[in-house]
Amino acid sequence: MALSKLAQICRGPGANAVSCLLLRVVGDFERIASEGYTKWSNAAVRELAAAYTCNNAAALLDASSRYMALVYEALHATYGRAVSVDAEVETRLAIHARNPYTPLEIGISWHPILNLPYIPATSLKGAVRAYAEARNIRPCGKAPEELFGTAGRAGLVELTDAYPVKCADKLIEPDIINPHYREAEGQIGEADVSPTPLLFPTVARGVVFRFFVALRVEADGKCLTDIIDTIRGVLAEGIGAKTRLGYGALRF
Repeated sequence: MALSKLAQICRGPGANAVSCLLLRVVGDFERIASEGYTKWSNAAVRELAAAYTCNNAAALLDASSRYMALVYEALHATYGRAVSVDAEVETRLAIHARNPYTPLEIGISWHPILNLPYIPATSLKGAVRAYAEARNIRPCGKAPEELFGTAGRAGLVELTDAYPVKCADKLIEPDIINPHYREAEGQIGEADVSPTPLLFPTVARGVVFRFFVALRVEADGKCLTDIIDTIRGVLAEGIGAKTRLGYGALRF
């Protein structure tokens, strides 16, 4: 399929982002093979960021908010209590960068139905458990693995996926890294190399994610407060990839 036709089908955030990325791979395979994957990847990331401005994605964000309201009702009916958390991205968020479903060298976690970036509950739970273990924090007087689970066992705390419900200007923001030189080691001087910058998508600052916290057992208010405070600490420190470089910090 010609790129012009793909552009018509995949114009704006109403088109499914992952499907359009895959269509582009299939439709322009010869060009990818001849020019290199990176050039295509950079163009795709720019287009993704241009399509997902806050104005363009307003309908998607509204649908996400309505979906989360349904999730909250179900949690409240099941557990009797659920806490809603809104967290705003303070530094660019690179989450699930090795996502196998987005055909980019550095991807992003993308929900195929809501057609928006999201933070998987598994990423949240894993980050909270690791944070508590590293600091010897025992919310509710329980071990972190008992509360937040392990790879083979669910914990006592129910954490949902986090979906964007608001944003300030942009939803997706391109970022850049310079990969290692492609030239053979020792065959060319450092001053003569020409590394190809690699673009990758990140969630922009100002995007607000919503998720819910519930307990599978009865507990007092202090226990829930302990859990929320631990989650607050995790988000302030950062989640996702490149957190040591300052990425992924969120504010309650």
